[in-house]
Amino acid sequence: MLVKLLEAKAVPDTSLWGRWNHARFIIAVGNIHFEKEVAIHLDDGREYPARYVEPLNGYYELWECTFPLEQRELCLKFAVRYQVDGQTHWDNNYGWDYVIDRDQPQLLARVFPLAA
Repeated sequence: MLVKLLEAKAVPDTSLWGRWNHARFIIAVGNIHFEKEVAIHLDDGREYPARYVEPLNGYYELWECTFPLEQRELCLKFAVRYQVDGQTHWDNNYGWDYVIDRDQPQLLARVFPLAA
């Protein structure tokens, strides 16, 4: 597995009840090449780049993506895109895409093996 969503969270706006302020994503990617792109791809075509955080172990790296949410957004459907070494890899929840919404504002990875 070269890319895996570890956490996705819609962070509430403390000044506006029931509204989100921003979304935050934690992603693990296999470190198979120095040059790489990691991004959150929304189902409406918008894409937000992630930034490198730190090494996770001898093979994986930790990346983070944070972006502001528009007040009208009550649901985000998304996948993780990882482009490296001329190939594109996806973590799209096995074809179902991930969803965070008002009823489930946070997703955590169930299982993530940290071995190469």
